[in-house]
Amino acid sequence: MSNIPLAKGYFKRKNYEFLKEATADIFFDRSTPPDQMVRDVFNAIQSTEVVLRSIRFTKSATRQRMNKELPGIHTPALLIWGKQDPITPVEVAPQFQQLMPDAELHIINNCGHVPTQEKPYQFLEYFFDFMKKINY
Repeated sequence: MSNIPLAKGYFKRKNYEFLKEATADIFFDRSTPPDQMVRDVFNAIQSTEVVLRSIRFTKSATRQRMNKELPGIHTPALLIWGKQDPITPVEVAPQFQQLMPDAELHIINNCGHVPTQEKPYQFLEYFFDFMKKINY
């Protein structure tokens, strides 16, 4: 299995340049992912088991809409969303927050799907403020 079907065609897991482009696609600033991150992802997906687990997870996440489970979460939760997230659009974020009774939402501008990587300082600021609020 060296090609994985995607909406844009096939994911060519043996093609490093294709993977580099696909990794950059999840970021607002396409220059963000460092070479080491791309190498780590490339090396990980050379394992058929990792690829199969990823496909199962993605299919499960697509099939299972979280709107039924989220109202059952009764613990403080922090949602940090990239405003330009190409995977899970920012329009979904307020819906998640509404469904979770104790959720706090922050949206980071000029940020894609991985705020921890693309805007780490802003992410950590929200994270530590939230931890203080819940007395952790």
